[in-house]
Amino acid sequence: MAGWLCGLDWLGGWPAPFYVVGAAGLVWGVLWFGLTHRSPEEHPRISKEELHYILGGGKRARKDQKRRNTLKSSCHFSKNH
Repeated sequence: MAGWLCGLDWLGGWPAPFYVVGAAGLVWGVLWFGLTHRSPEEHPRISKEELHYILGGGKRARKDQKRRNTLKSSCHFSKNH
């Protein structure tokens, strides 16, 4: 797609893929921040059954729980993984 965009005179040729990807990222960001919520409780279009399923079905990570550094994990460097 980038080659095709570069071949067009639209948006100056070779800069066109950068403009298109940048515009798509801006649209994605606006949609992401407009449609997502911090928690299921704050979501306006969630049903009570769905909220109960989400909150009762899985373990939530605690804020005081440390994240493991996966790059230092030995399983990434083993042949059996």
